[in-house]
Amino acid sequence: DEDKEEEFKQNYEEYNDLMQMCMELHGILIKLYRVKIEKFIINNIAPFFYKSIMRASSSEFEILYCVCFFDDLLEFGSQEVFNKAFPEIAKKFLSLTENQESDDIIQSIVFISMTLMMVYLKRHLSSLLSFYHSRMNPRKLKTSIA
Repeated sequence: DEDKEEEFKQNYEEYNDLMQMCMELHGILIKLYRVKIEKFIINNIAPFFYKSIMRASSSEFEILYCVCFFDDLLEFGSQEVFNKAFPEIAKKFLSLTENQESDDIIQSIVFISMTLMMVYLKRHLSSLLSFYHSRMNPRKLKTSIA
């Protein structure tokens, strides 16, 4: 029936619009308030996006919104959340590229995965460099170079 099909399309568009708004608002809030709002996001918003990205029947828009949501959460959230969520989200991102027909999804996932890898390296490299720097003895360093 055409009326039911039209109603379904309208509800689906409203659902996608709401999902997009949540994703965009989350991005703004996590950038502004970071760890102050992180628990609220993880407990109240993230489960919805997690279920959506794990669902095999998610649409292209749903996948894109989920990818952007988790990108912002991992990039601007705490190190603890990054360490806990990154391995599983990275695996899911990679699995989404398999047999994927949407260039938008593949491009988004590749770009975002590279960004998240840089965040990971930056966070871990700076702590590693600080560790080594704090243990360096300048006198030994000068004599070993000379």
